[in-house]
Amino acid sequence: MTGFPFPAGAAEVRTVNLDTRAQAVFISGLTSALDVLPFNGTGDNDSYLVLEFSANMLAQQPGRLKLFTSRTETPRILVNNLITPTSLARDAQTGKIFVTEKATGRVMRVNAPHAVMFDYFGMGRSNYLSFDFKSESIRWDILRNPVTSPSQVRHVNFGLPSDYFVFGDFDGDLKEDIGVWREGTTANSQSYFYIMPSSNPNTFIAQPWGIKGDTPVTGDFDGDGKTDFCVTRRVDNQLTWYILPSSGGGFRSITFGLPEDFENFASFDFNGDGRDDLIVTRSDQNGILTHYIGDANTGALILAQQWGNGKDAPAFVLFGDYTGDTRADIAVNYGACYSNPTCDNAGTWWIKETGSNNYTVTKFGIPFNEQTGTGDQPAPGDYDGDGKFDVSVFRPSNTTFYALGSSNGQFIAQYWDGNSTAPPANLMNKPEFQNKSIPTGAFIGLVITKQPDGTFRVKRTFDFFLSKN
Repeated sequence: MTGFPFPAGAAEVRTVNLDTRAQAVFISGLTSALDVLPFNGTGDNDSYLVLEFSANMLAQQPGRLKLFTSRTETPRILVNNLITPTSLARDAQTGKIFVTEKATGRVMRVNAPHAVMFDYFGMGRSNYLSFDFKSESIRWDILRNPVTSPSQVRHVNFGLPSDYFVFGDFDGDLKEDIGVWREGTTANSQSYFYIMPSSNPNTFIAQPWGIKGDTPVTGDFDGDGKTDFCVTRRVDNQLTWYILPSSGGGFRSITFGLPEDFENFASFDFNGDGRDDLIVTRSDQNGILTHYIGDANTGALILAQQWGNGKDAPAFVLFGDYTGDTRADIAVNYGACYSNPTCDNAGTWWIKETGSNNYTVTKFGIPFNEQTGTGDQPAPGDYDGDGKFDVSVFRPSNTTFYALGSSNGQFIAQYWDGNSTAPPANLMNKPEFQNKSIPTGAFIGLVITKQPDGTFRVKRTFDFFLSKN
């Protein structure tokens, strides 16, 4: 460690050759750096925790704990309010991080960091994904974010078109893993999760979990930084969650929700305790949605929040941390209105902040029209890498992702057709280049629509958009 204590941005982590005593810069741009800890494995592709005594000692600012998913990329700030921190340690079993503070005499516990959703390269930002699931196997086309020149791309064939997509970091290396859940058959009801771990992509995990008729759900329910295997099952007028924790200790079954409720394919943490919670959404006869959040250990109710309705327009429900306070929020994106496609509410994002009465309303994108199957499709994620979900959409007509960066309102536009980052000339006249893929947001969201008979129906957005393609 060099550069302690005063110069901002001058501290470095250096490597030292013990034989020659030669030094080389390993991580630069730090301030009052005190301690560094490899996060997993060995080699240049590791993640690293770096402890800073102060963000600016002359201004008497508190210390910070930074996470470098790559030593050359912008780090994530895990904690920014430490008081005279001195050292750090990590429990590899639970994923928890511990920081000592000199002035307070405390040992602070920090929740295990998690991979950013849809980040397959470990850069701390959601990637741009395209899927081709209309051939013999699913092709995953993943474009690294931020986009470089030449671009960094992964093309992976994994899974069958009849499989369910699953998302998560099952090996705990802060990169999303490619995965599917394959439902059992009438002859053999045993179902399987198939995961290609990013830490060892030359192999795959085949985990038997669930039976025919179950629904796969992913989340880190034990808080160790690794995604757990989970399915839900509707039995005896109850919704039961069967969770296989990655930290061990045997599976647990939790009853939470009703059979008519809809659970997400992905879970989120609503109370900031580092563990993902159980989430179900329920509609009443007037199309008003209520979201119920439960504790994954006990099934106790944490939150019941009304937010969104399908009375005037399709309403897409998209969970995620849009405020950066480590707690998930509820976003609803409204499509084109049934009676007037250009109504005021069409294309708006209503985001309800968890833990307060605050909410924001943002108009963004071309409202999706259920009747014509055209318009933008919500594609939530953290595209600017600031730890917050962005208001973001995918436009199939020109194969482009659009996002409104939450850090500074930056407008982001990225073309990606699964092969190229540069659109061909006269794209609108070349339908073969217009992406018929389903955006990533479809796999983690729900939609409520009004039926011709005046009733309302809740569906997973994957099923909804699949029927429009």
